[in-house]
Order: sequence, then C-alpha cells, then structure tokens
Amino acid sequence: MEYEVNLNAYEMNQVNLYAVQGEADSRKIICHIIEKSGVVIPTSNATVVNKMLNLTDFTIKLYEIRSDGAVSVEGTIEDAENGVVSFELSDDFTEQSGIFDCAVVLTKAIEDLRIVGISLQVAKLNIEGNTNIIIQRGTTKIINIVIYNDDDTIYTLESGDKLIFGVKKSLSAIDYTIKKESTSDSKDGNGYNITLEPADTQKLLGSYLYEVALQTASGEYYIVIDCSEFVVTNTLTQKE
Repeated sequence: MEYEVNLNAYEMNQVNLYAVQGEADSRKIICHIIEKSGVVIPTSNATVVNKMLNLTDFTIKLYEIRSDGAVSVEGTIEDAENGVVSFELSDDFTEQSGIFDCAVVLTKAIEDLRIVGISLQVAKLNIEGNTNIIIQRGTTKIINIVIYNDDDTIYTLESGDKLIFGVKKSLSAIDYTIKKESTSDSKDGNGYNITLEPADTQKLLGSYLYEVALQTASGEYYIVIDCSEFVVTNTLTQKE
C-alpha cells in the first residue's frame, strides 16, 4: 500500500501516518518535500506553485521516536530534482502499538535538515484469551478469534478479508501441516470461527506451533498472533 504526503522543509507540518502492529514492508510512504510554498512564476501568467527541495546528494532517513529510543529507515530518492523520496516501514516501526512522533532527517556534507510535525499511529491487533491450543487428535475443535483495534474496538472483517490459521512443526518449517481460512461469513459473536475437522489432526501428535494472519481484500498481510503453542494429545484425559 502506498501513501503520498507533502512535507514542508521550513514550516511545521501536520501529517498523520497509519500502520498496524506486526506488519513489515507493506506500507510505502512517498514524500514530496517542499522548499517553499506559493512561489509565483513570472513567465507563466503569475502561476503559483510549490518550489520543491532538490534532494541531490542528500541521505534521507525517517525516524520514529519511542520511549526506548529511536528507530529509523533510510529513504529511496525517487526524483531528486522534484523532491520525491520514499520510505518502506520495517517491522521495527510497527513493533509497538501507539502514536509516535516522527521526523525526516536530510544530511549532506555539513548540512543537517530536520522535518517534523509527523505522527505515526500503529494500531494494535490482539487475539482474545489464552493463545495456546490443546486438542485431542481426530476430534472437531472450533477456535473463535477476536481481533481488537488499538482503541479496544473490535475489528470487523470486510468482504474479501480472510483470516488464515496455520500449524507447522517448527519455526524453520516452510509449509503448514494444517491450513484453514475464515471469512466474514464465519462471524460468531465478536469473533470469527476457525473449525478444525477430525481429519486435520488424525495423523498428528505432540507439540507444534501455529499462527494467525489477517489478509485484507487489497492484499495486505498482518500477523495477528505469531508462533503460539499447538499441542495434539492422544486421549481425552489431558486437561486443556
């Protein structure tokens, strides 16, 4: 997903950016950096335009300021003469949820220019209750997943969104041993049901890991819960 924003190099900005906790390299911020607003061009019947900052030879970074220190990502200059630079938000930027002040820092030789007035809101996605799952193999189990936004309101799946539930043997495993999907049609109460059928666990026994991801209709992919315990038992006597 791409966002385009205008940033003024010599005035205070009021720019709000948005991301979701846990995502990585899925949001590209394209910044048009203005050197001076409202420049009149005499040769074009007094047309008023923005004079863009020439970014030639600049190194440009986007910083997120947090209580435990700052994280940064280096920008890619898309069009130096017209002041266009882009940033892809790494997982460092979305590790914590909340609203964070950000700054764009441009350096060249002895120049150090800082652009402020930028905020990044990182929304929180949580699964309700204990995330560990214990199931007797060869049985049916319904898992209800509730997702919360950062303001504790409940996230609602839209048409085309889906939850992906995957079980794998280890962190290094590439393929899922079990893979299930849920859509808006599977809504049950505040959450969405993932149903494990007897055949899904019939040949499994022991400890595994599972994850749940949200894939939106537009193709964005967010990890809702990552690498939690999934235990398949052989009898009904083991307590969940």
